[in-house]
Amino acid sequence: GQPVGQLGGRRQIPVELYDDYIRHVEAGAEVFPLASMTAALGRFFKTNLLVHPGTAVTNFLSGGIQFATKIVDDFWNGALHGRIRPVLYDLIAPLDALRPSTIANIPPEMFGHESNVRTQFGPPTNIVDRLNSLQLWHYGAIENYWKRAIASAELRTQGVPIDRETILANDAALSTLNTAVDNWAFNYRNIPRGLQRFRASAVGALLVPFPTYAYKLLRMYSHYGGALNPVVKLDPRDRLGRLLTLGTLLALAYLGLSDDDEKTGPFVEGMPYRVDKTSRIKVGTTGEGKEQYLRIIKYPWA
Repeated sequence: GQPVGQLGGRRQIPVELYDDYIRHVEAGAEVFPLASMTAALGRFFKTNLLVHPGTAVTNFLSGGIQFATKIVDDFWNGALHGRIRPVLYDLIAPLDALRPSTIANIPPEMFGHESNVRTQFGPPTNIVDRLNSLQLWHYGAIENYWKRAIASAELRTQGVPIDRETILANDAALSTLNTAVDNWAFNYRNIPRGLQRFRASAVGALLVPFPTYAYKLLRMYSHYGGALNPVVKLDPRDRLGRLLTLGTLLALAYLGLSDDDEKTGPFVEGMPYRVDKTSRIKVGTTGEGKEQYLRIIKYPWA
């Protein structure tokens, strides 16, 4: 019940409390920077795979495929529900997202700007992470472009003017906007807490390249694949719309793949690191002469 005194600007505490509690906290604090730096080095390795210009182009195309998924979804749902406006707004959105007025009135802060700073690696915790952020600025720009296009289409569909103050004052519009962005362009901060912890850990950073993207991609697949499950309760037209969207996308992916896309693509002359047209990098040859490749690209639906 007695107040704790101070000495030299610090609190005095019993020796027993220090031994039982404070010493363990300090030991943990000493370990954390080492673990954090180890995880950051793992993320730095992945960043070096991403900074290749060809990978940035792939990222742009992947975002375009995800946006096309929204177009196909809106087309079939529009056909089944008698709504054509969403598709029309989808078609003009990629150009609308380039207009200076649209960029000013739909800033990244409206749809999860922090999730784009370092794509899906989480917030920076040390100097290595900040270096990663500088290297990946173009990925943030690509993500923001496609997310802004989706936001523009959704706002116009809802009849909300592309005006910053109007949008911010409309909670329903902001909710609809962010739901659509997360569904088709992925908000990498909106993930389960367990995945956040795994992504931030040294094991997650070093051994699993992009767990957040995999989670978001599977979530998008399950949105459409769930229509095949009779236990999932859906309006009959919504179920049919999802099935038609799924069938259309899989058919397009099948038609777009050539026979040698899986294993045997020839090398592209002049490309560094011997990247072939199936986006594989040759990393070595075993003693038995078997070539080994690292596949670095995964398009949605392909």
